[in-house]
Amino acid sequence: MRRVQWIDSARFLAILVIMVGHYLAMLCPFMLRFWEPGQAVWWLVGGITGKLSVAIFFVLLGYYAGKPHAASVSAFLRYALRRYIQLAFFAFTATLLFLLGGYLSAWLFHTPDENVFRILSDGPRYNLLYLLRDGFLLEDHYIDTLWCMRDLFLASLICRLFGFLPERLRPSLRALLGAALIVLLLLLRADFFIWICVALLGCLLRFVPAQTLRSPVRLALLLVSLLLLKLPLAEGPLLFFLEGVIGCIWFLLVSTGERLQHLLSRSPLPWLGRICLGLFVIHTPVYSLLASSLIPLLGRVLPEAALLPLFFPPAVGLCIMGAWLLHRAYMLLLQHTRKRQAVAV
Repeated sequence: MRRVQWIDSARFLAILVIMVGHYLAMLCPFMLRFWEPGQAVWWLVGGITGKLSVAIFFVLLGYYAGKPHAASVSAFLRYALRRYIQLAFFAFTATLLFLLGGYLSAWLFHTPDENVFRILSDGPRYNLLYLLRDGFLLEDHYIDTLWCMRDLFLASLICRLFGFLPERLRPSLRALLGAALIVLLLLLRADFFIWICVALLGCLLRFVPAQTLRSPVRLALLLVSLLLLKLPLAEGPLLFFLEGVIGCIWFLLVSTGERLQHLLSRSPLPWLGRICLGLFVIHTPVYSLLASSLIPLLGRVLPEAALLPLFFPPAVGLCIMGAWLLHRAYMLLLQHTRKRQAVAV
């Protein structure tokens, strides 16, 4: 499927919110109080969290993976294998780099943060065990953001199967079947299925008629989404599904707004969106390694109130560089695999 620039940009913006949130949580925890109800800026930033960004990411995943395809067992198995290899490669490589970087930073600077200290405390034996489990079983012992890798993989497969529904079925019937599947999974009341439901919401976006919404309708949808964002719900399946609904509303607003699409299509946002999986898996290791090395070193000459805000741009720059290297390595692996398959044929 041809890439859409503004959708790539939306992916990056979602990942950027996660990166900012984790930076504050790991290095500037005192700033998180501004997200609490009662604060003066809560009505501006309240509800804009990492989980909302994950929900938007899953909605976009469902929109892409749910594209109609002719049913083919071999094509589905190839897709599943390619998807697994992609996620496993990023998870394994990012975890390996984190392990090696943790030992190196502790050896050079002797100031490990709590995540790096966990690596050192486990020792090489458990490092190897958790590296294999995190990389190939898509677990999250060392990198917190790997928690949703299994959900991402399973949602990709379910949405791909949804795209196999025969095209001779009316769009309304296919949409009804998708909605029924969401309701069924929600009735099971299992946290495990909630992100699949969010991705299926993205599949249903394909059945919304493409038309330009009038300004009053667009404004009304925006206000509804902002009100939903402020509902006082505890973190859990209901909130995550609601955030998926908000993501769908925002998708519709952008997909029917040419000006927004033009703005989001400006470089370098689409390019950053293409390496967003690398950004997602690499940013917490980068923050932890910085907290174990340069930040304590510079903290001796700069006050913390000035150091941590000033360090955010170079931290993001390091994340982008690391994500690009991961992306390049994966593309080289993919090209090598395709060449070997061509030679074999």
